Amino acid sequence: MAARTGSPFTAGAPPSADAGALAAKELFIAVQQGLRSHAGGYLDPTLLMHDAALILDGGDAEYREGFYSAVWAYLELTLEGCNVNPATRQVLDHLSECRPQDLHPSRDSNCS
Repeated sequence: MAARTGSPFTAGAPPSADAGALAAKELFIAVQQGLRSHAGGYLDPTLLMHDAALILDGGDAEYREGFYSAVWAYLELTLEGCNVNPATRQVLDHLSECRPQDLHPSRDSNCS
């Protein structure tokens, strides 16, 4: 299967994996906006897990894989010291550079 333009994954990724990655991106944006709007920037982990569960409910395996791959890429970039802006394509671009199973902390930093 040829690479699709704008896909956050490598060539051949199922469309539902792309949708899962985009859903994770939207969750990152919502969480960031929530942190900015609440005093002290407190994040309640139970609300985050609840929101993620709602997003994943009913999604097929590829959708969940895309979601979790984007979450992992976000964590990887953050742990590498990148200042990640969820409103940009930085996390999705990181996924397009490597397969999700290749994401691990020993990769060279991809901060941009």
